Amino acid sequence: MDPMGVISKIINDVEGAVDAKLMDDNIARAILDEEATVRSTVGVDVVNRAFQEVFKRKVKICVFCDRKISTHDDSTLTLEDPDGNILGRILSKRLIPEYKDRTDVIWVSDDFVMFPNVVPTGKEQFILHPMTFPVIDEKDGCKDVVLCSPAPSSDIILKKYYGVSLMADLATMVVGYDVI
Repeated sequence: MDPMGVISKIINDVEGAVDAKLMDDNIARAILDEEATVRSTVGVDVVNRAFQEVFKRKVKICVFCDRKISTHDDSTLTLEDPDGNILGRILSKRLIPEYKDRTDVIWVSDDFVMFPNVVPTGKEQFILHPMTFPVIDEKDGCKDVVLCSPAPSSDIILKKYYGVSLMADLATMVVGYDVI
């Protein structure tokens, strides 16, 4: 299936998807550069490994949706030290009950826990991990499919680039895949 066919499939099959645009290398590079500058509100660096993975794919599609695309991934955000030790993580709805009664975690929010017994080896970073996107796969001529959520600043860049109103209550997701 060519990229335009994949775009049609995403719009038709993904609940909440209202539009999708093929990304060219220029906008993809601009987003990769922007993602490299992102820091959290508490001053911790944010590494969007998810977009780094999307950027490696041959085809990249920006999806505008009126709700977050649901995935079955359990941990899309972790707080890690330079050695990859996980200091904290966001929990999917599926995992929350497993952590509810644990005494070795500190709840920072309704869905984020810290592991106080893990001693960091250096400066912490928030890591955004790639998500699965089973809407498209090998039968569509797509392999190594990944989904990511860009930073708010990247969201603005993408909306301006594609002429989407900043006032529109739309989320932005980016899908990347290689062609079989």
